[in-house]
Amino acid sequence: MTTKTNSAKTLFDNPVARRRDPPVSHDSATAITKTGQRLTQCREILAALIAEDAPVSRRELAEHMGWQAEIVWKRISDLITNSPWWHDGAYWVVKKARARICRVSGKKVEPVYALRVLELENA
Repeated sequence: MTTKTNSAKTLFDNPVARRRDPPVSHDSATAITKTGQRLTQCREILAALIAEDAPVSRRELAEHMGWQAEIVWKRISDLITNSPWWHDGAYWVVKKARARICRVSGKKVEPVYALRVLELENA
């Protein structure tokens, strides 16, 4: 007899650290998720994307927020993978925009933006 398990995905089921990363990276990845810091960073970046109201590169956003670009890069991936996100009475998704030249790096990049997909009354 086989037992059926619940295979429903939950927020942040995707690994933060890569398989080939050293054990300390996996420990850090687990800690940032368990403490809620990963979720907090995602929410702060989403709020910044909404405020920008135009596609921005990850480096542009990092510079604007005063954050390390690597952190913004990782959390943008979380935001895209785990959309939609609830913020200020509406659901939002993070999408990639048409490629353009980044104002910070001077390289061709895929900027990202926040798109409102559903607004609820009296939220």
